[in-house]
Amino acid sequence: MNKIIAFFKKEMMLTLALAAAVIALFITPPSKDLLSGIDWRTLGTLFMMLTVLEGFKQENIFLPFIRFAGRFVTMPGLSFFLICCVFFSSMFVTNDVSLIIFVPLTIILFRAGNKEKYILPVISMENIAAIRGSLLTPFGSPQNLFLYGRSGVSAPVFMLHMSPLWVTSFILLFIFVKVLYRKDPKMAVYEAAAGNAASGQSGTSTTSVEWDPARKHKRIIYLCLFVLIVWTIVSRTGYWYISALAVLAAVLLSDRKILLKTDYVLLATFLCFFIFSASIAANEK
Repeated sequence: MNKIIAFFKKEMMLTLALAAAVIALFITPPSKDLLSGIDWRTLGTLFMMLTVLEGFKQENIFLPFIRFAGRFVTMPGLSFFLICCVFFSSMFVTNDVSLIIFVPLTIILFRAGNKEKYILPVISMENIAAIRGSLLTPFGSPQNLFLYGRSGVSAPVFMLHMSPLWVTSFILLFIFVKVLYRKDPKMAVYEAAAGNAASGQSGTSTTSVEWDPARKHKRIIYLCLFVLIVWTIVSRTGYWYISALAVLAAVLLSDRKILLKTDYVLLATFLCFFIFSASIAANEK
């Protein structure tokens, strides 16, 4: 019992989401409408991405990115860097793709430094960054595609009109980060980061597994699966479940232990949020 209590205390986001879902179910009992209201596509896509990212982590595919992120020894610096990654990448890979890529990475990096309490506010800002960053380009979001198609202007003119709002949003995000860490603007990401800052060293470990040629096939598999996931998101295909089954089958055949490391807590948190929102929506009907 003590372990269960400790688990829910540690996973506060899941605890809050579960409490909200349970309360909502008392208001609106489970039904077919409730099940259909849950965004299974997003859950399936998130499962695919979390599983493949866990494979990336095991095979050190993201090691260059994590090492670069490790140069930011303060929480404001790391947070703004991750927000910028979402902000600028969303212009080219759409806002939902950028979030599905960088939100799990944010969670991994923050948990490594025992900074879980900052995960929710930074992810919230990443959501804003994804929406605001993607508005610059015609293909950044479905809304932009619609506006661009209806406007009849060229891409450069469209981007010129959107740039004031885009620049203002970037400045506001910078201010938001400053406000978030206003009480401790030099907060270290890792315990050792404060001592290493003066010497220019990162608080992250630089130890890595050697690039074993024998494991090359696994890296190729995970990269191919990542491309499949991105295509599934960008194409908005209705057959997302086939991609999910393909990812599951590929991982089961090549590296089934990865499935034990997938962040099911995050999946459960999203499921609880979807149950809550679907229950409220069904009650309004």
